Amino acid sequence: MRSIVPLLALLALVTGCGGNNSGVEVEFDVELENAISELARARASRPLKELVPGDWTSVHVILGPDTGASIQEQLGQPVEITGDGTYGGDYIQDGDLLVFKRDGEIVRR
Repeated sequence: MRSIVPLLALLALVTGCGGNNSGVEVEFDVELENAISELARARASRPLKELVPGDWTSVHVILGPDTGASIQEQLGQPVEITGDGTYGGDYIQDGDLLVFKRDGEIVRR
């Protein structure tokens, strides 16, 4: 029996403005995970820009499992991990993190 492990896509979103809120909040994107899983099942492909429309020009992929501290180091800025809740939410266990950027800055999709 062949098993396919779906890519659990996480989308990094910029938190609101404010002195103490200058980090990046990580949120789970169910729609993107479902779209990627369906593509994998169908053995199909689509441009990533169709799956994640928006004003981004590049994507930084961080493969899981990973810790919030490691993700923060890779991105070079503070992060808030509120993903799957493992280890108090500071650990992405089953997925990969997709960080969408424009001109080196993290943007919303």
